[in-house]
Amino acid sequence: MKRFLIFCGWLLILQTLYAGYKYELSSCAIFMEDDLPYMPEWIEFHKHQGVQHFYLYNNGPVNVWKPYLDQYEREGFIEVIEWNYGSQNVIEWNSIQTQAYMHCLKKITKESKWCAIIDTDEFLFTLPYKNLRKALKNYEEFAGVVANWVMYGTSNVDYIPEGQKLTDLLVHRGAVDGDLHVKSIVKPAYVVDIMNPHSFIYSTNKFAVNENKELVHGAFTAKNSVNIFRINHYWCRDKSFLINTKLARRIKWGQPIESVLEIEKGYNIEYDDIIKNFNNYD
Repeated sequence: MKRFLIFCGWLLILQTLYAGYKYELSSCAIFMEDDLPYMPEWIEFHKHQGVQHFYLYNNGPVNVWKPYLDQYEREGFIEVIEWNYGSQNVIEWNSIQTQAYMHCLKKITKESKWCAIIDTDEFLFTLPYKNLRKALKNYEEFAGVVANWVMYGTSNVDYIPEGQKLTDLLVHRGAVDGDLHVKSIVKPAYVVDIMNPHSFIYSTNKFAVNENKELVHGAFTAKNSVNIFRINHYWCRDKSFLINTKLARRIKWGQPIESVLEIEKGYNIEYDDIIKNFNNYD
């Protein structure tokens, strides 16, 4: 059995090395209208982390994204797919997300070797390599790599002024081991289904691992490990977004205001500006 798994691993490496993909690493995300002011920074950050192309699913009004993202489309960095489906609760929203992701992965099976499935409030980076494509070369034998979250609060910032970066101003987080959720960087060619926005089902004998090359099944890891891959998750962004968007959305989904505010409070405990070492790309 061990020899068989080793053989499968080498076969996967050879298949991906010689597949002739257009992109080594892309990203897929779904966004709403309220996300748009924050998205140019998100795109620029990930471009400088090695993402070559973005497949963006618009869950807002048709073409509402153009004032913010039109330049990126003209330059060929992004492709926007209109995905205008409504949701009344978190279950329906999760379904809308997973259907968008599956649509994307089927579409790019022969176009992109790796695809990071992350949200527009999640900043994925690699600490030792400073380039995600370089880091992923160490995981060629796997069909997916998961990255843990580090949850950030508002840092008591009312709003992000024009010309300044969210990642420069929001510098307080919760405990590193306070959340065991993961997001996935997958090889589209080996994804057969999606369990939820955090985890994927792969072809027979294909696996996902964490940064330590430990097998991961589902949306959580046994412990948080962010030494190689890390996601800074700006769950509530600034106070304006928290009050005007996050709270309204959570109330619609039946979550009490007090619980949302308590969650945000727990994300403002410790000072941590490590991402500043990776966002100096102006």
